[in-house]
Amino acid sequence: MSRKTAQVIVAATVLAVVAFFVGRALIADSPDTDQQLQVRADQTYDSSGIDESVKPTYSKLWQGVNDSLGDRTGIDVRYDAKSKIATIIHDGSSISSEAEVVRQAWTILALWGQEAVKLSEVEHVHVQNQISAPDVDGNEVLATGVIIEMTKDQFLKFDWEKLKNQNIEATLTSASTIYIVVPELASKIAPSDLYLVLEYP
Repeated sequence: MSRKTAQVIVAATVLAVVAFFVGRALIADSPDTDQQLQVRADQTYDSSGIDESVKPTYSKLWQGVNDSLGDRTGIDVRYDAKSKIATIIHDGSSISSEAEVVRQAWTILALWGQEAVKLSEVEHVHVQNQISAPDVDGNEVLATGVIIEMTKDQFLKFDWEKLKNQNIEATLTSASTIYIVVPELASKIAPSDLYLVLEYP
């Protein structure tokens, strides 16, 4: 899958996310379209079904979770070898504040991203923070609330420590290949409630 194709797939995902909040059910898809990104809070690492050639990369990405976040609960990682995208998906359905969903996505990007970009096989970092939302039948399902994707080159330009406690939304928007906060969240967030936190959770 080419980089251009991957971007088209992700763009389609973003459109699906927006459509969910106007009444259509959504199950979020990753840039690696072979697997769905439904993350349970009790999810654990399962290497079955992963191609042997990329298992070492998966192991490194999971080690990055350990080193940067210290907790794998509610987290899944994916790696697309063709497009060199490292993806982390977080189940943020227990978060009660819309602003916290966004802040936590920033935190994961900054902390885990610093580990992911150390890998030579990673050229793009992709973060999704998922939220709980009702489907058309009123059942609570996981849906993507925040999507951020950034190239390694752009990521390495950031001095994250200097940005601590600042609202970096405008900076992230301009530096990211993809920066989406779904309207259901964005409409309820005051700019003063957004700032970078470098501690997880």
